[in-house]
Amino acid sequence: MVGVLDGEILIQNHCYRGEEMAVMLDIAKEFNYKVTTFHHAIEAYKVADILAENNVCAAMWADWWGV
Repeated sequence: MVGVLDGEILIQNHCYRGEEMAVMLDIAKEFNYKVTTFHHAIEAYKVADILAENNVCAAMWADWWGV
């Protein structure tokens, strides 16, 4: 945890839903650490403005696999 709080360890979080990402960013602000990436973030488009404000990226895949 010291590495996280000192900014030496980058946080990459697994979230699917937009409100989960918003909550995780609120927690990060409260405890003064940085989330860098949300993985599998298929609802990132719903909170794109919040992600942009916090300089956080989303790593995801195509949900329908070509269907």
